[in-house]
Amino acid sequence: MSKEVRADPEAAIYDRLAEQWPTIDFDEFHQKTLPALLDGGHGGVVAPALADKTPIAFKLEDGRSYTYLVDGQTISIVEGDSNTDTVVEMTAAAFSDFANQLHSAHGLYFAGKIQVPVGFANTLFEWEPTIRAMYHGRPVYDPDRLDLRDRSGKSLDLQRTFTSDDSDSEMRHFLGEAGFLHIRGVFSPDEIARMNEATDEFCDKAAPGDRNSWWCRDDKGQQKLCRLTYLSARSDVMSEVGRDKRLERLAALFGQGNQITTHDRLDGGAVIMKVPGAIEGLADLPWHVDCGLGGHPVMCTTVQISLLLGAANPDTGNLRMMAGSHQGSCNVGGAWDSDVHGPTLVDLNGEAGDCVLHLSDTLHTAPPPKGNGPYRRSFITSYYRPEVLDMVGPGQGF
Repeated sequence: MSKEVRADPEAAIYDRLAEQWPTIDFDEFHQKTLPALLDGGHGGVVAPALADKTPIAFKLEDGRSYTYLVDGQTISIVEGDSNTDTVVEMTAAAFSDFANQLHSAHGLYFAGKIQVPVGFANTLFEWEPTIRAMYHGRPVYDPDRLDLRDRSGKSLDLQRTFTSDDSDSEMRHFLGEAGFLHIRGVFSPDEIARMNEATDEFCDKAAPGDRNSWWCRDDKGQQKLCRLTYLSARSDVMSEVGRDKRLERLAALFGQGNQITTHDRLDGGAVIMKVPGAIEGLADLPWHVDCGLGGHPVMCTTVQISLLLGAANPDTGNLRMMAGSHQGSCNVGGAWDSDVHGPTLVDLNGEAGDCVLHLSDTLHTAPPPKGNGPYRRSFITSYYRPEVLDMVGPGQGF
């Protein structure tokens, strides 16, 4: 089996989304809706996140604007933008998407949908978790306030790993608390060898611009393959893996019981390959959540599964997670860098055949490998709520 997966250029994802997320009126939201939310409980959620926040204003192209003013642990919404050092300008449609979480601050910025005529975009990025608390009542992630517990009530052992023999209830609880899960030895060495052979075959066929692969540039100026996409739609071996009952069992641990995977959209089942010395491209992902550019109400919560096709450790390139971060909103810029430390930081090191799960809202990173090779390969497959497939067509991502 081998076929190319291409997007339908006529498909309009946002037309479908608009049916479920009606346009938010800029004035009504700031004059009525948001004050009511703050008075109705969101104000208490946002209070711990207001320290050191300077005023920020949102302004439409026609001049209408509102400033968020902080006074201690309270926040007020004031019409106009004369009393702020940061003004974020956008269209009414872009603000509606932002308020609906269809676009994040980073998503709007990278899409060229906002201007910052006064101040700096970083101020908006730093404000966004606080804004999500204001708009949606979702707390800001604070590792020092977390109290993660196991089923017996003891502090959760964040270094714990599991096997397929462990009970679903034990694994489900850990995943729900930590936002990730490491299961050892799910696939056998023979199965991993077959997957690597299939991956090698498609590595040899890949070329920049083929729309089924991602490429980066290393520090020697060479283009390097870093990801094969839609491999579960193009390879018989990887198609079988993408439909494997062991992965379905793990995906069902999240508790909704209706997650489904897909092979013809959202990159399908993909293989990532760590590249040493990458300086351009998406070989090494910084701290992020999977809805970091937008789409949280559409895509979350998705269960992401990484099946290790080789060892994962700092030398080969591993995964790092911030435990419990799915329980709140995270500032994915600024302080979150490759040197972040803390009691909730977990390095997920493993061997070929292991599976690592994470929830799409869990803050994670894939730092560059430090050793001399071989480097990590992982087969990545995602399990979505069924309605996601109604909004994202074949060959499309969000």
